Amino acid sequence: MTKLKELLGKWASMTVCLFLCLFLTRLVFALELHFRMDLEWGRSMIVLSSAWQDLFPTAFVGLVALVPFVLLGMWLPKLAKGIYIAVIVLFVLLTTMLNEYYCNMMMPLDHVVMMYSMGDLTGIVASSVVLSFSKVFWFLLTLLAPVALLIVLRRWTMRWYVAIALAVLSLVLTLSVNYRKIIREERFYGSHEDFGLAVNQLSYSYVKITDYIRKKQEDIGNDDQTIKEAAKRYQTLHSEFYFPDTEYPFYHRNDDNDVIGCFFNKTTDSLPPNFVFIIVEGFGQYLTSVDKPRLSFTPFIDSLKREGLYWKNCLSTAERTFGALPSIFASAPYGMHGFGFYLDVMPEHRSLLTDMLRNGYTTDYFYGVVTPTSRFDEFLQQNLVNYIYKPTIENVDSARYASLSENHRWGIDDRELFEYIEQYKTGHPAARPHNDIVMTITTHEPFTFDGVEKYEQKVRDIVAQTDDASSDEKKIVLGNTNVYACYIYMDECVRNLIDYYSTLPEYANTVFVITGDHRTAHKPYNSIVKYNVPLLIWSPLLKESKTMDAVTSHLCITPTLNAYLSNNYDYKTSPFNHWLAPVVDTATAFRNTLKQAFMLNNRDVTQYVNGDYFINASGLYELQEDMNLKPCDDKSIHERLKSELDDFNMLSCYAVHGNKLLNERNDLYNVMVAESYKQDDVMAADEEYHRLIKTEIKQGVSLVGVNISFDIQSEDSLSVLPTLVVTKGSFSRYIPLVSATGSPLNTGRKERFECAVVVPVNKDSENGDLKVFLWRKAETFLNLSDVRVNVLGYDPNMQSGKLWGR
Repeated sequence: MTKLKELLGKWASMTVCLFLCLFLTRLVFALELHFRMDLEWGRSMIVLSSAWQDLFPTAFVGLVALVPFVLLGMWLPKLAKGIYIAVIVLFVLLTTMLNEYYCNMMMPLDHVVMMYSMGDLTGIVASSVVLSFSKVFWFLLTLLAPVALLIVLRRWTMRWYVAIALAVLSLVLTLSVNYRKIIREERFYGSHEDFGLAVNQLSYSYVKITDYIRKKQEDIGNDDQTIKEAAKRYQTLHSEFYFPDTEYPFYHRNDDNDVIGCFFNKTTDSLPPNFVFIIVEGFGQYLTSVDKPRLSFTPFIDSLKREGLYWKNCLSTAERTFGALPSIFASAPYGMHGFGFYLDVMPEHRSLLTDMLRNGYTTDYFYGVVTPTSRFDEFLQQNLVNYIYKPTIENVDSARYASLSENHRWGIDDRELFEYIEQYKTGHPAARPHNDIVMTITTHEPFTFDGVEKYEQKVRDIVAQTDDASSDEKKIVLGNTNVYACYIYMDECVRNLIDYYSTLPEYANTVFVITGDHRTAHKPYNSIVKYNVPLLIWSPLLKESKTMDAVTSHLCITPTLNAYLSNNYDYKTSPFNHWLAPVVDTATAFRNTLKQAFMLNNRDVTQYVNGDYFINASGLYELQEDMNLKPCDDKSIHERLKSELDDFNMLSCYAVHGNKLLNERNDLYNVMVAESYKQDDVMAADEEYHRLIKTEIKQGVSLVGVNISFDIQSEDSLSVLPTLVVTKGSFSRYIPLVSATGSPLNTGRKERFECAVVVPVNKDSENGDLKVFLWRKAETFLNLSDVRVNVLGYDPNMQSGKLWGR
């Protein structure tokens, strides 16, 4: 009994030590956020004042450890104590690493790690984390302070009756408080950002990652009736569009009005104008994260704002770059992981790029990143972009390429990219009309480029010469001179690029569109300001300039430009589309008419704006001028917006997974490639590969659409269904046999399977026949009937038009 009491007292002291160690990591974390990350005291103190959140993981670990600690301690007390100390040190080490992750990304680590391959993750971490004395100091302080506490308290033992009380308290906390639910619903804090500071970082990461894994294992969809009812509600909410049916929830009539044509003169040759899209990395409307900033580090782009059409309250759709291209050029829904980020099949869709192609445009794309992680290539290839440039060892000097890799740079500097564009265009002059897409990278972590020191001095000079900037703003800038140096450098590069375009004969007929892909990533913002990017349209064709305070979005760009081109030039568009938003709002006064959801970096869609209100996981806010948010406590409005967001999420996943964006999908193609009908087809029990079709693709076809459907009947719900495989050359897609709503089809009943796969024909996939087959890993009975495989193609040299209907 004496030994039991001693072990209980030692267990209690170790459990309290765990809580004290977690408190110490919070204390150092709060200090680091203030002194290293320049977070104001009020917000960094959220970390410290929320130490109560550490009680729940401490109570849980203490309860789990109690019985093993006592039993092992009866015979091996030193080992029992050593194991508990090791657990505490492991907790401290993981928490320290997660705190450093937060400081680098300004958000907690969650299931975003599941979105990337190990190679992508290694590249992201290497490029985002640059070792410095300051980072090493705070990391070691966070780690060593709790370890020192453990050493000081190594002989401390509490009374056994205190241990009993602690055990009871731990049991009550664990059973009566659902800490997982607090994390999932982000309770007790006014914003997602504040909750991210307050939460126990390790618990948050564990809950979000395990929830994601569990969610992936469940059905992603809902039954047909649920989808239909959600589609009715969504379409009623968006009364500005005419929707012909609910099976394709976003498919609506193209009724967009031309709202920008009145600002432009006609081109001198009557052809549609050339376009140059410059999408700037991390180009938030507010660079310094202070109210009413006075310091500017983009003087050239600022001058274009005054001379062009400028929307100061434009919204991106995602926290990171993955959302930019599908939103800007296809006004597309997001699906589960982001529209352009699918690991299986990207749905058939329309875009500004394919509409331009059918009207005589060619498109070239230039990006300085060595290893993109957002599947831009697949999106661009599916949209038949003529030329895609990204730095490879073949087109960048090998020594330079090696230097980029060794120094963990994302890619080449903007100046190098823009110089390459000049060289390329000199050797490959494009016929009118033409479209260029340029994405910058220098304003991304690790915020460095060749000659950054010179531009850091320019930053200090700007701060010294600006009298009306606040002391907080100056402090932020002077603490991050390398960051703002990158923006000055990028601005100069954009100036040089537009100067180059001014030397081209088609310059007078060129329209420049400049925006950011997402917010500036290195500083925290409120929940909607972090999506606020500038949108600027400038051209020698402009008759007048105008600044708009009305809220608009990346989703509005494609509808706006298509309406402008079709209203002013011989430019044909489809009578129906799937755009999520209408054209831009040209009102000068602040207002918001949009209904838009936002995707976080971890692919959660928990934030949504509708008119004057905005919701996130934490609550409801009133949207005010300058994108300020005022907390609002109206439960009826909150529930209504939450319901609207739930409907959008459901329909977004359904439409993207089930390829339900285009009702008349086959009007994307103009060439019949192959057609196969089979009424009955049985996959033998011992057959591993069962071919559905093998066909040669005609010369000149640049895009192939494969429509596949069949009835399937398995033996029972335990049957392991095969995988549908579509291959051509190095191109391959593996498609699980599920319904449009994601439900498994191994029910034992006859079920209908339908899918469509788009195959871009390029240098990687141009060789070899197109093959469609079923690949089975386990021997099970499978009956197929009414098998249909139709293969259509698009040949840009043939007249566009619908050849074959459904």
